[in-house]
Amino acid sequence: MPVIEAALGVALVAWVLNDVFNTVILPRPSPARYRPAGLLTRWSWRLWRRYAEGHPDPDRREQRLGVFAPAVVMTLLGLWIVLLIVGFSGILLALGDGVTPRLADLGAAMYFAAISMLTIGYGDYVPTELGSRLVAVAAGAVGLASSRSRSRTCSRCTRTSSVVRSRSSCSTRARGHRPQG
Repeated sequence: MPVIEAALGVALVAWVLNDVFNTVILPRPSPARYRPAGLLTRWSWRLWRRYAEGHPDPDRREQRLGVFAPAVVMTLLGLWIVLLIVGFSGILLALGDGVTPRLADLGAAMYFAAISMLTIGYGDYVPTELGSRLVAVAAGAVGLASSRSRSRTCSRCTRTSSVVRSRSSCSTRARGHRPQG
């Protein structure tokens, strides 16, 4: 069982880190059919567009559509964090004997993974063997790196959102509508 937990944890962490790399760092678009970013964006856009198109006022409809990009970025960042915590907890649960006190269940492993990844480190769980130490350090490194990528993504989203808003207000004025605000 520990081998399966570790393998699933490693696969989940690798899947998320690949998605972060392709979404945030890679300077060109890449296929996102089976990555968290692509799945979240594709399904939430369908629902959000239906919600926005339900409003008869074009200005209000464009405001609703303009909220989508920042909202999906924040949701995606939260999703990445949760998936990474679950992945690292699977690895740490498989290495449960290497942590004092022993990680008895998934809840304890998720707690230890979260405090390691978010670089809080209360000290109530201490990695004592090489494997668990390496995983805890890797979780901390991923947490630090993801905080850097979050700030980069949020600033990119803010710039994109500003461009979209300016374009939508130009197109609204071109149709004879006056922007509110």
